[in-house]
Amino acid sequence: SQAYVSAGGLRILDVSTLSAPRLVGGFSDLSRDAVVSGTLAYVAGGGEVHILNVTDPAHPSQVSLVYTNGDARGIAVSGSRAYVANGDRLAILNVSNPISPTVITATATPGYADDVAVNGNYAYVADDNRGLRVMDISDSAHPYEIGALEGFYAAKGVVLSGTQAFVAEGNGLSIVDVSNPIS
Repeated sequence: SQAYVSAGGLRILDVSTLSAPRLVGGFSDLSRDAVVSGTLAYVAGGGEVHILNVTDPAHPSQVSLVYTNGDARGIAVSGSRAYVANGDRLAILNVSNPISPTVITATATPGYADDVAVNGNYAYVADDNRGLRVMDISDSAHPYEIGALEGFYAAKGVVLSGTQAFVAEGNGLSIVDVSNPIS
């Protein structure tokens, strides 16, 4: 059992004994967020996304690097797409070939995109002082906003669980019903 922690670089911990987690590997680079899908870790930080092979957690190896032309702060992966909260925009990457990822598009958000979570055809973007933005991503080349919830102090992170979005903000945590993303 491993935990992948982004803290000024990717840290891979063995958490098979929860009371005594042990560092087993890592990747040194500016990283703000990381997500693992299968044997690959997608690490966002600065203006880039690193794709790492983590088959051997003690020795992760870089498969590729893609520049996002922004400030890659948060990342989510669904199927052959990676969604990057990229400063003033949401970037969508084609990662179907991890050796050669490409940027499909980058769509502006009204605030500063700090994090992103994906469920089906929707991306939920924590957009700092502009709240939680809901984007329709059914067409990767042409995402568009379908809803928003403002009023957060500063939406910095978002995690989805069932029909709820948990939004980390400057003053704490808000729980939002997203059962109908359009409203």
